[in-house]
Amino acid sequence: MTAADEITFDAFEPSERADPYPAYRRARDAAALLPYAFGDVPVTLVTRYEECAAILTGNDWGHGYAAGISPFRDTTAAIPGSFVRMDPPEHGRYHKLVARGFTPRVMAGLAPVAGRVVGEL
Repeated sequence: MTAADEITFDAFEPSERADPYPAYRRARDAAALLPYAFGDVPVTLVTRYEECAAILTGNDWGHGYAAGISPFRDTTAAIPGSFVRMDPPEHGRYHKLVARGFTPRVMAGLAPVAGRVVGEL
């Protein structure tokens, strides 16, 4: 097993883009939650399916906006960003408001229109 601090790949490095899978495998083998530097911003890589599923479906994790710990939030924006970037419980309230507009059936109905727009662009 590789030590977590030995994982030093950059997913955006051109040499890694051609075949990122060995680097991802090393990260996954090292730890499920891997401390990582995204440039000069410390983040945590979630490398395994079970942990990703738990985070994405649970309420224990958020973006850290409410706690003021997210380095990615634009605190100078006059209008807050997408609710997708909101922490619980605000995210849940907005999600419930729009969920019916984004069902598979509704999205399938919009596909022809989206296709035409993309074709025109």
